[in-house]
Amino acid sequence: MANTNIPAAETLEWEEVQESTEKLPPLPPIHQPSTRTLAWGHVKSLLLAIARFVIQNYHLAFILSFLWHIKATRLYIWHPHGTFHRYLTRPVSKPVLDSTIPSVAADVLRLAGGLNAALAVLCLAGLRTQDINAKKLILFVLSVANASQVWFNAVHYLKTKRWNWTFLKEQIGGDLVVAGMNIVAYGRIAQMTNSLL
Repeated sequence: MANTNIPAAETLEWEEVQESTEKLPPLPPIHQPSTRTLAWGHVKSLLLAIARFVIQNYHLAFILSFLWHIKATRLYIWHPHGTFHRYLTRPVSKPVLDSTIPSVAADVLRLAGGLNAALAVLCLAGLRTQDINAKKLILFVLSVANASQVWFNAVHYLKTKRWNWTFLKEQIGGDLVVAGMNIVAYGRIAQMTNSLL
């Protein structure tokens, strides 16, 4: 007798479950995101992953700074006239360029190339050393160097309008990215060591 009552009780419970689910409101239709929204979500996720990687790995700032300063060294020391030609608002032909740009301007660019070479060596020293305080100090110097370069180039660009869009994009934009990486890495190490210098 007890065995026949168990299936009846289970049937009663199942009927109650069915009745309760019938009383529930219907589910709203599933919203399909547009392709643009889906792509933007992927881009945001990728940017967040890159930002986390950059914040956690300060060696990337040294590598990026080294590559940036080596590029600037090559442009300023070996190709000063071509650099002027590339970044002036009114490009001129090479014979005219060599005669119009004073040799002192080329020498100043070569001096800037030497300073960039020194900063590239400083980046290598930061990669090589194991002392966290030395890394922090090197990142501080690189941050100040690149941030001041962004500031002076941007102010000079806005005042004179002698430099073209390529200069703004390559030099100011590149220095801005490198300065940002160095500042983030410096902040990470300063947080780890609980001291600014």
